[in-house]
Amino acid sequence: MNAAPSREVRLVPMTQDRFTAWRRLAVSSYAGEKERAEQLSPDDARILSETSFQKLLPQGVETPEHFLFLVYDAMKDEEVATLWLALRGQREPRVMWVYDILVNESQRGQGYGEATMRAAEDFSRSKGCPAIELHVFGHNPVARKLYEKIGFEPTSIVMRKKITPPRPA
Repeated sequence: MNAAPSREVRLVPMTQDRFTAWRRLAVSSYAGEKERAEQLSPDDARILSETSFQKLLPQGVETPEHFLFLVYDAMKDEEVATLWLALRGQREPRVMWVYDILVNESQRGQGYGEATMRAAEDFSRSKGCPAIELHVFGHNPVARKLYEKIGFEPTSIVMRKKITPPRPA
């Protein structure tokens, strides 16, 4: 298998108009992940996702300490992904949290995920953050492999085992 080419990207602050479309897609994507990971019903997963986004981004792109970006291929000047970062922690130094990275489906496997994460590191460094953190669903081995490749290490692991219910007596 050939390695994806090295990519250069630039982060452009997301506009309110673009935020509306991104939020719709991100809420749906997160609901699907929660449904799969936690065996929630589609309705429960959607409600949980909507509630989370409303709580975290009550002012949309203007929410303090949250940074929403459109990610562009620096050479082609073409949007290839979106990125949502936020400062976390109460004490200094704070860390940067990656809430969402979504590479456009037609651009996946071409090195944009890695390039976007490197841009996220650069942005985090510019904000004085000594670390960048994220959550990855266990059922997403592609993302886990990317994060490990660029130096992320597990800090905690939640594990689950499904058990069958007791048989009726």
